Order: sequence, then C-alpha cells, then structure tokens
Amino acid sequence: MPAGYKQVIKNLYLENFKSFSHKQRIKLAPVTLLFGPNSTGKSTIMEAMSYLCEVVSGNLDADITAHGGQALNLGGFKNIVNRKDVSKLIRIGLDIDLTAIDVEDYFLHEYTSEYKFDYKSLYFEVEISFNDSLAIETPYVSKIIYNYDDMLKFNLSSAGDFSKWNFMAQENIDDDINDNVQDYESLDYVLEAKKINSFIENKSKLGALPRYKKDDLIRVFEEISNQRTVYSHLEDGEPVPELDHNGNEVMDADLDVVAIELNKIYSNLIHLPLQLIRKCSENYRIVGPIREIPAKNFLPQKTRQLSRWYDGKAAWDALYRKDLPIETVNTSMNCLELGYDIVKREVDYDCTEVYLLDKNNNVKVLPENVGVGISQIIPVIIASMYYVSDYDFTKMVAIQQPELHVHPRIKSELADVFIVQAMDYGVPFLIETHSEHLILRLLRRIRETHSGNLEKDFPEFTKDDLSVQYISPPDKEFPYTRVQTLRVDEEGDFIEPWPGGFFEERDKDLMV
Repeated sequence: MPAGYKQVIKNLYLENFKSFSHKQRIKLAPVTLLFGPNSTGKSTIMEAMSYLCEVVSGNLDADITAHGGQALNLGGFKNIVNRKDVSKLIRIGLDIDLTAIDVEDYFLHEYTSEYKFDYKSLYFEVEISFNDSLAIETPYVSKIIYNYDDMLKFNLSSAGDFSKWNFMAQENIDDDINDNVQDYESLDYVLEAKKINSFIENKSKLGALPRYKKDDLIRVFEEISNQRTVYSHLEDGEPVPELDHNGNEVMDADLDVVAIELNKIYSNLIHLPLQLIRKCSENYRIVGPIREIPAKNFLPQKTRQLSRWYDGKAAWDALYRKDLPIETVNTSMNCLELGYDIVKREVDYDCTEVYLLDKNNNVKVLPENVGVGISQIIPVIIASMYYVSDYDFTKMVAIQQPELHVHPRIKSELADVFIVQAMDYGVPFLIETHSEHLILRLLRRIRETHSGNLEKDFPEFTKDDLSVQYISPPDKEFPYTRVQTLRVDEEGDFIEPWPGGFFEERDKDLMV
C-alpha cells in the first residue's frame, strides 16, 4: 500500500434514497463487495455516491449524472426518493477520516499557526427535502450536519424559502466547562465550547484572546447561517461573506478581530467536506454492467468525460493517450491469462492505431472483432489502473458485475487485480457482484496473508481490507431493505452465516 495511505471515506449512510427507507450503513474498505438478490439496492449504493456529488455541485434534481450521463439517469428527486413520496427526506451521510488528507488543501482561508486544526474525524450528512409550495416545485437542502470528533457538533438548516440558513450548535461538552476555561488559550476553545454564551461569559479567563465585542461575536454565528454560506460553495466556492447588521458585505476593518477569526474558522469547517466531496467526485468513476464494444473505425474522444466510464468507452479513449502505460495494462492482461496483448502504434504525427495481438496465433485483432468476454474485461482492467501515477487518495472505482461474460478462472484472477491496485496503488473498489469465484479468491488471500504463505511480491491482504456488504430485501422480520456487514476472520472464513443461500446452493447441487 502506498506510504501514508488511508481510506478517506470509511462509511456511507443512506436513508429514503430509492429502496432504502430506513437509515443504513455501508462499511467501506480497500475492496468492498456488494452482494444480494437482484433488485435489492446494490447499484443504488453506487448511485447514491453519484447523487451526493451532484448535490454538492448544486444539482439537487439530478436526472443525467456526471458519472453516467444518459446511461445513469436518476430521473430527478421524485424518482429517487423512497416510494416516490416527496414528503420524505433523503439523507446521505459520510464518515470521513480527516487524517487521510491534508485538510488545509480544502480550506477557503489559510490557518495561522496559532489556530491549529486537529480534528481526526468528521461525520457529515446532507438532508434534501422537496418544496411543493412554490410556483416551481423543487428539492432543496434542508439541513447539513457536521460532527467533528464527537466534540464539535453543529448544523445548518433551511425552511426552504432560500432566504436564510439557521445555525445551531449542539451541546458537546459537560456543564462544568467553567472549571476548565483557564486551560484554553486560543480560539480552539470557541470551537469546543457548549454554546457561544459560555465563551462570552468567561472572557476574563481567556487572556490570550484578542479583544472583541459581544454583539460582533453573536452576529458572526448569525452570519454563518446566511444562505450564501452553503450555496456559495455550490455555485462558485466563494468564502463565507462578512455582513453588517443589515446584511450588507463589509470590510474586515469594520469587524472585530475575533469575529473575523471565527468567521474564517467556521467557513473552513463548513466548506471542508463540501470541497472534499467535489474532489472525490472528480476521482469517482462507475463502470456499468454492460460495456460497449468499440465500433468499427472507433475515434477516441480527446475530452475526458467521467460519464464515458459507465459504458466503457473512456477505457478505449485512454488507450490512445500517452499517460496510460500500455505495458501496465498488458501486465494485468497476462495475469488474467487472456491470451492477448494490446498494441499501440503511432501511424503518423496525429494518428494512433490500437489493436489486440492474439499471442497464440500471432494475429492482429481489431477491438470491434474481439470476443465479447475480452471486450467486457478490458474496461474493467483500465478503470482499475488508470490512477497508478496519481497518489491522490480521494479516488474510488465502482464496478457493476465485473465478472460478466468471462471464464470462471478469470473471475478468480480478477480478484488479484483488485487487490494489487487497492493495496499497492491506493485505489479503493466498490464492486457489485454475484461471483462466488471472486469472493473465494479474496478469502484465500486473507488466509495466505495470515499464515505467511503469500506468493512472493504479492501484497498482503487482511480481513480489515475487505468489506462484504449484503443487501437484503424486506421480509417479515425486517419490513425494509437493510445492509448487513458479513465479517471475515483472519483465516478467511465468514463469522456470520451467509444470508439466503449462495454457497449453500452450490453444496446442494454437489450433494445430489
């Protein structure tokens, strides 16, 4: 695994998004597998990530998506809210490991050394409601929840009239904070105090703080709730505006020093996850279940477009670019024993030819003439490795049924490709699959890692590097779609029994 690598997003939470009526947690790992019967919500989890990215970009009524184009058409809020009931609130949350990123890269204001940001984790949740009381019916962000280290908790809420955001700080430390005030000598205290009044009442004990006026401090917290605080980021990433009592923007000199610092600090706290999700959106790609076979005389698209990964065309585009080492692609193809190499040949200054070489027969095969299985697996391979030279840990590759149309042996070997890319290059995978061969190979690698029997130079892969999420449809005991984490021990065995068959079905057929 790359030095210093940590997974940024640890858990995803969904509520009232498509089939998920009750809040469910999806635990993420370097390799996350989504299992379950058909039409239970496996693809929904991938779509929810894409929708969150759309929300952060200001597209709350998303139909066409940046990650799938027309092929991943969500149909708008009315189509994705649970049971198409617009009175319900869609909630999408993330557990974010702040130690996995350089947080200052996502700040709008530079932090001075005096005010250190030392929070380690963040729970972030967006709530989307539907306003049907206006002439134009539209979804809107009704609440955004922030929880830093279970210490600093606040939220922004809106009633849907788009004129005002309300700021609310939740209680986060004991009532006896007065006894410990003298231990704080910077504005960090303000971020961890139970309420703003505590800070104001104990001003005499905070000698290291600059002077301030009570009205300015209170006003800063009111200003943070202004609509522009959140929607500025949705539109153009502008920092939180500083306003006078009439809502007009004013110069820094007109505000108290403490008020200015508070504004900057809360602006950073508010915008950090929003900017982070934007970056994740740029590095999130979904490979759909049916990848297009390149047409005859295929012309690659020079403009990079995330949505082309969904039908696989972006993979073929990438083959024509200079930043994708063909040797790396062929290494993975050889590991899968596909019997082909990809050849790229410069015909002239502005013309490149890409074809497959049948190594068994030494025959040139054009992409449009290759077998269906090979055409389906090549986009999976390239999507998995096109990050190799990029050590930005905000990336994620989501793949729907990578095992389609390929031989069982290749399904097993494909698991090794995912392990290598995840553990050696820091590419986390979110994989929807029905493949027994895929999971069995992953379990084998966990067992070999624990016993010390891994092949030479193969990366270690432990139980903590795999997350198996089983999506169960509603039943009599649980009348709603739910997600179960199927834990694996160090020996590569499941701790909980597998729900609803799967391995048992094989055993039944073998025993007859």
